[in-house]
Formats: sequence, C-alpha cells, structure tokens
Amino acid sequence: MSKNRFKAGDRVRLKKSGTIALVVIAKNGWIAYDENRRIGGACPMEDVESIDRKTDFLTRLSELMREFDVSFIAHKTDMPISAYFKDDEIPFARLGKENNKGCGVVITPDNIMEYDKE
Repeated sequence: MSKNRFKAGDRVRLKKSGTIALVVIAKNGWIAYDENRRIGGACPMEDVESIDRKTDFLTRLSELMREFDVSFIAHKTDMPISAYFKDDEIPFARLGKENNKGCGVVITPDNIMEYDKE
C-alpha cells in the first residue's frame, strides 16, 4: 500500500475515538480531516482506517433499533413499512411512500420523517 493511501473526500474512522471524519488533505503520510463539518485536525495516516459504509450504516441502525426496541415490518411491496416498539401490536409509525404501484416502498433521509402520524 502506498504512503498516501487516502485522498481528499475519503471518509475514515479515527482509531483512537472511533469518530468518522472526512479527509480534506492527504499528503506525505499525513491527513487533515473535517469532523462534523468543522476542521478536526491532522494526524498520521496510520491513525485512521477506511470505513465500509454499508457495515457502518447497518451497525448504527442496529444499535438504534436495539436501544429503542424497534423492529420494522414490510407487509406488502406496495404498502409502507411499519415500525413497532417491542411488544406493541400497533405500529408507532408507517414509513415510506409507494414508488410505483406494486414496485415497493422507498424510504430516504428526505421522506423518513413524513410518516403517517395517525
């Protein structure tokens, strides 16, 4: 692996804190990074690691679901996904909107809060 294995725009995890940061500059074995939309600092490249977006997302979603005792159920492909608290028989939210009749539900960061509030 080359000395500059990261490049500007890469998302990395800081090994000491576990924080995910965005690489702003990568040069001569060092990176400068942006943490939560503010300049976080600089460190040697060996102090950061690559992240796998899929695994990170699913891990964080799993942690939230476990913390709040939530499960999701998709009843049919053309119906919203229901979100349930543990041991509840009635969903606390129905998430997502039909994409096309019979083609499933699409949930995005922009529409996840547009749940059926009734």
